[in-house]
Amino acid sequence: MSLSYQIFFVPHLKDRKKLSALRQKLCKQCKSNAALQYPVHMSFILGAKIRDYNKFEKDIKKFCKNQKQQTLITSKLTTVLPRRNWSGINIKHTKELDLFRKKIRNLISKYSLERKPMRFIPHITLVFRTDVSKLKKIKNPVNDLLMDRLTIAKKEKDGMPYRILKHIKLKKL
Repeated sequence: MSLSYQIFFVPHLKDRKKLSALRQKLCKQCKSNAALQYPVHMSFILGAKIRDYNKFEKDIKKFCKNQKQQTLITSKLTTVLPRRNWSGINIKHTKELDLFRKKIRNLISKYSLERKPMRFIPHITLVFRTDVSKLKKIKNPVNDLLMDRLTIAKKEKDGMPYRILKHIKLKKL
């Protein structure tokens, strides 16, 4: 089996701690730990099986050197979508973020063994795959997030969660 890779934005520790505490509270209320299996993150792609990982990583590093950091604007309150069994924090969909994601998508396509289209709705998941109908909207504990790096995550086996493999810095503003 080929390893599967993901491209995430993982917030810095200060923000990650705040978001993790909120996520843990909501998961406890929903009696679900599915979201706790992953780092707090925003996904840019669905998992992809990659051929020639070393070349892929080299190209991602080159890409990141030429991409400016971005400020991600987060929603003031959490979002609760009972029909989707999901709750999270929305991130404003900007032209810059969309262009950044498209460039990542093109880079992934160059190395991916299979194509998996994904509708891009920028967000950080707090709870998923469980009944969230009793949750209320809660104040988001972070304001905006500085996206100054990408994170490559890897999944060793099907059914296992992704684990952080490497953070790669973006060009400073």
